[in-house]
Amino acid sequence: MNTNKELSRRDFLRGAAVAAAGVTLAACAPAAAPTQVAPKAPTVAPPTAAPPAEAITIQYWVQWGGTTVDGLKKCGEKFTAKSPGITTNIVGDADNSKILAAVAGGTTPEMGSNLDYLALIARGVCTPQTEWINASRVVKKDDFPKESWALFTWKGQVYGIPGVESAPRESLGYNVDLVEKAGLDPKNPPQTWDEVFEWHKKLTQFDSAGNAAVIGIDPVDDMGGSIGAGDPWMWAASWGFDYFDETAMKFNLDRPETAEILSTIKKFYDFVGVEKMAAFRKGYGTWTFSPTAGFPAGVQAMVVTGGWSPGWLAQSAPDKHFAYTWMPVSTPRKGKKVQIWGGHAPIIFKDSKHTQEAYRFAEYLTCDDEAANIMWEGVGFQPARLSWWKKVDAGRYQGFDFFVKSITDADEKWPDEPDPVVSSMGNEWVKARDGVNFGNFTPEEAATRWQEAMTKALQDMG
Repeated sequence: MNTNKELSRRDFLRGAAVAAAGVTLAACAPAAAPTQVAPKAPTVAPPTAAPPAEAITIQYWVQWGGTTVDGLKKCGEKFTAKSPGITTNIVGDADNSKILAAVAGGTTPEMGSNLDYLALIARGVCTPQTEWINASRVVKKDDFPKESWALFTWKGQVYGIPGVESAPRESLGYNVDLVEKAGLDPKNPPQTWDEVFEWHKKLTQFDSAGNAAVIGIDPVDDMGGSIGAGDPWMWAASWGFDYFDETAMKFNLDRPETAEILSTIKKFYDFVGVEKMAAFRKGYGTWTFSPTAGFPAGVQAMVVTGGWSPGWLAQSAPDKHFAYTWMPVSTPRKGKKVQIWGGHAPIIFKDSKHTQEAYRFAEYLTCDDEAANIMWEGVGFQPARLSWWKKVDAGRYQGFDFFVKSITDADEKWPDEPDPVVSSMGNEWVKARDGVNFGNFTPEEAATRWQEAMTKALQDMG
C-alpha cells in the first residue's frame, strides 16, 4: 500500500465512528499489472423469476460498511421474499485486492460494488451485462442519465446497471451560520474558485497561538480530493477539459489547466499555512458522515460534496444549517452550472457460481423502488433512475432540493472518466498536489510528472 493513500468516502462508511484522517483518495492498486482479456458477453437471455432448482446464496462484496451494509442486508431480505430460494450474503469492507485474492483462490463472489471498477473490468474478471440489459423487461436505459453509464462501459460492453448510490456528485456546501457570522451573504454564494478564496480568507479564524481554529475550506476535502470507486476527479470538469481519452488510451494532464488547478489549491493552503492545515486535518476528519469531521463539526465552513451529504448531515450535524450551490469553476467559466454523474453499480464476476441470479439481484437493487427507498430512508443514498428523482421528497433532508434541481438545471453534465488505472491516477494526484503545496516542485513540473507517471501506468497495464 502506498503510504500517500488517504481515506475516501467509502472508508468512512466502514463503521459508525470515523477517525480523523487526511484528504481523500481511492483504494490501493492491486500488486500485479492488469491483464487485458477480451470481454465475452452473456449468451443467454436474462433469467426469469422462476425459483432455482436448489437454494443458492449470492455473495455481494462491497467496500462500504456500517449503515450502508445494514441497508443492503435489508434489500437482500426483501429480494429473497420476492425470489424464493435465493438468499444474499452482504460482505462489507471489501476492496479490489480482496476481490482479486478471492478470484485467485477460487472463491469469487457473485457481485461487488464501491470498488475501482475499471481496474477490475480491464483485468477481464467481470461479466459484461450488455445482452442482459438490452433484453431486460426491468431495465429501461433511457430512465438513466446517459452520463451515468460511462463508468461501467468499456470497449463497447456495459458491465453494470448504475444504482445503489448514484447521486449527483458535486456541489459547494456551506454552513449558513458561519457565513452569516463572517458578514457574508448566504444567498449569494461564490461561483468561481477565486470567489471561494475570498470567502476562505474571511471565514478562516486563528487561535491565540496562530493555529487554524476554523477554516473556510479545504479544497481537497470530500469530492475535492476524491478519485475512483464511482467518484470523479471533479477539477477537470471545473476547468472544462477531459483528462483521459479512452479511444486513444491517453492521458491529457500536462496542460496549463492542470498547473492552474494545482496553483489554486496551493493558494488556499498557503493562506492557512500548509503545516497548520495538516495539523487541522489531524484534529478533524474529512467528508460529512462523522460528527468529528470538520464540516459537520462546525469548524470548516465550506466543502465540495455530493447528494449523499444532506442525508448524512441530518445524522451527523442535525443542529446546524447548511445550504448547497453549484460547484465552483475557473474564473473564465463563471456562471457555468456544472454537474457530474458517477456512482456505483453491482458488477458481476464471471468466475462466480450464480451469475444469472446475481443479475436478478442487480436489477432489484437498481430498478426497484422498494430497494431505492430502503437506501434513501436509511442511509441517504439515491439511485440513478430519473423516474425515482422525479417523485422523491426533495424536502426530506435539508438542502437536498438543490441536487434534485441540478439534474435538470445543469448547463454541463459530465460523466466520470472510465479510467482503467484509476488507483495510479489517485496516487499521482496526491503526489502532485502535495509536491506543489510543500514547494517541492512547481505546478508546471507537477503536471509534467503526473502525465509521465500515468503514461507509464498505461504502458505497464499492457
